[in-house]
Amino acid sequence: QGGREESLKHNMLLAFDSLVAKLDALYIDYKASSPAGFEDRINYWHDKCGMDVGLMKRMHKLRIWANAARHQDRDRWLRNGPHSQEDASR
Repeated sequence: QGGREESLKHNMLLAFDSLVAKLDALYIDYKASSPAGFEDRINYWHDKCGMDVGLMKRMHKLRIWANAARHQDRDRWLRNGPHSQEDASR
């Protein structure tokens, strides 16, 4: 169980960081005025750059999962992380 959980955490961090990098590149013209924090930046991309609402919602979910993985707090991971690999894949 522990190995699968660690793998899932790693995948959530990798997916989030990769997607943020791609979106930073896509919205490069807005980079100077983009907020530094991820929650605010995702909202900014939606409000100012035209990010689709569905993508915004998925990004916030992935942000929450990545935060739970990043902070090495198992209770937080169990509370906020995906419940399964299938849940994470959606």
